[in-house]
Parts: sequence; C-alpha cells; structure tokens
Amino acid sequence: MAREGEMEESLLDLRAFLSSAGSSRISYWNETLGDRDGQGVLWARFSQSRDEHGDLTGAPRWKMISTPRQREAMSKLLCQFCGEPARMPDGRLLFLNSKEECGPNPNTTIRTAQPPFCLKHARMAPQRCPHLAEHGYVALLTQSAPLYGVIGTPYQYTADRTIQAMACDGVPVPYGSAALDWIVAAQLVRTPRAYTVVNLEDL
Repeated sequence: MAREGEMEESLLDLRAFLSSAGSSRISYWNETLGDRDGQGVLWARFSQSRDEHGDLTGAPRWKMISTPRQREAMSKLLCQFCGEPARMPDGRLLFLNSKEECGPNPNTTIRTAQPPFCLKHARMAPQRCPHLAEHGYVALLTQSAPLYGVIGTPYQYTADRTIQAMACDGVPVPYGSAALDWIVAAQLVRTPRAYTVVNLEDL
C-alpha cells in the first residue's frame, strides 16, 4: 500500500527508443538500471515517504498501491504489510485474494497482484484492506507462485510523434509478450500453484 505524501512521479520523461534493428520500445530519457526489471520491462516511478533512517512515514493509504514496494514484495515474496519474509516454516505461502478474483471454480488458474502475507498480518488484512472487505476474500495456502507478468499502462507512438497513454484494462500481460515493449508496469503478477483454500483461524 502507499503512504500519505507518496505519488506517481511525472511521466513526461517518457520517450520512444528506436534500436538500430528498427524495433521500438518505451523508455525514460534519463533511464537508470533500476527502472527495468530482470525481464527488461519498464516500471513506473513512484515517490516514497521515508525518514532519515529509511523508515516509512505517513498514514497508510489502503486503496493506493506503492509501485516500488509492490514490486519488491512480489519479487522477494515479502509480507505486503510488514515487509518481512512471508514464507512459513514449511515453505508455503499465504495469499489473500478477493472472491471475485478467484471465481466460483476452485480449480481455476488464479493470477494475483496481491503480495503474500505473513500469518500474523493475514488475520488483520480483511479488516484493514477495503478491497478485501468489500468483495470478501479467499485465503490460499500454496506450495509455489511463479512469476507470470505485469499489470501496467500501455502506450502508443502517434503519427505526430508523441507518446499517448491508453486505457489500462487491468489484465496481466505475461512475460515474453511483445506488448511489454510499450507498457509501463505498475504491479507484478504471480500464479499461485498447488494451493489449498484455508480458513485463517485454522492456521
């Protein structure tokens, strides 16, 4: 989640990068190594409210996503609330997804942009997170959750040589897709596998 005082940084630095081979992709004018992930996808820049010791400041904004912290929590499998490793002693991971994301079929393939929780903070999340409170939730205890892709804003290069944002439909785009060349990612997505639906109070 984001904190008060944090916001997405200006996207005015975006440009079209044209390679010598004739391919193109979106980039920043002043791009740094950290702007792209290991698969070469460009990520949105987002400010962070921290004090002189590096600790987070500002009240939580539960409805707003902090892009860099979501990316870090999902890539390193950290609890999205406390930032500590989320794996349980037996190696399993606990994800909370809204019921509408999981669907009625328990065997369906689930994609999630919600980082995992440690057991302590999973129990309090349904009361704190407006999305889970509004739609209800399903707790998934899973053996693995490999990376799938990203959710982000697609852009296009127009005829008058400007970069234009297009509507984001929220559908994850898998790694390896050519469409990622023109997407600015905001959320990392994983696929929980070999999961069991559980009651938090039973854990």
